Amino acid sequence: MTTDILNFEVRFLLAKYGRRKVLEALARARDTTVEQLEQELRKWETARPAKKPRQGPSVEDRLETLRTCESAKLPLVRELGHLYEARLFLPSLRDAEDFLARNGEVQHPPKSRKEALPLVLNVLSALAEFQLKELLADCKRSSSESDYVLLARQIMGKEGVPQN
Repeated sequence: MTTDILNFEVRFLLAKYGRRKVLEALARARDTTVEQLEQELRKWETARPAKKPRQGPSVEDRLETLRTCESAKLPLVRELGHLYEARLFLPSLRDAEDFLARNGEVQHPPKSRKEALPLVLNVLSALAEFQLKELLADCKRSSSESDYVLLARQIMGKEGVPQN
């Protein structure tokens, strides 16, 4: 958390004052020159290896290895899979765990949403077409009006908020 705040503050300083001014202030604080500081930065950037983000198989890859899925259901499963990746369908790990438990897929609880993806796709492929359409409709209905939008409208006193 502290690193996130520090990163935000540094970005803010760079946006507000520019790279040169920030480096000059840092050089003054460290009793060094801007050139020495830039040399250290270049050395640091070349020394650290570039991290490649670990990315597991995509929904498309997983659908290829999925147990047989009817061709009529495949586009629905694919769309729900993409919505899952975008956190619009089963946005939290708890939601995914509950969905898997309701549908009898409780071998061992997944440790992350990424780990739950193949299990979710297996369950989706086993559901009936009308159930997939219902899930998709619910997902699209709920994504159009997120909880944050409703909360913001309530705070701002805008119309369209259900009144009690």
